[in-house]
Amino acid sequence: MMLKVLLLVLITTTCSVYSVVPDDENEMMIYLMRQCTHINKVFPGGAALSPSFYNNIHSFPECGKLCFDLEGCRAAMYNPKTRRCVVKGEGYRSPVPPGRVGRYVLSIEMCCVDGSCLI
Repeated sequence: MMLKVLLLVLITTTCSVYSVVPDDENEMMIYLMRQCTHINKVFPGGAALSPSFYNNIHSFPECGKLCFDLEGCRAAMYNPKTRRCVVKGEGYRSPVPPGRVGRYVLSIEMCCVDGSCLI
């Protein structure tokens, strides 16, 4: 239910009209993540969360949902090669390219998912 409300906020604040609204919560998270994903960007800094990363995360949507459900998590970065999800708290900086050559990362900000940075 919460994700449906968030989708409504996202649609309203971006002035877009979509003919299909996903019914399933997982589909909803995937839809929102497509709108909010940074490709090959990382978020430096940010408040430390404990733990600061999770291993054996099988997909980027799983990483995003983990952050969405985790208290204090405001951004997440997922490396599909290592299947690691790194979570960030408040105070992270704007996304930048990863420091290592050949590193591929997908990132998401929860303010985009919940609509708070779009208002």
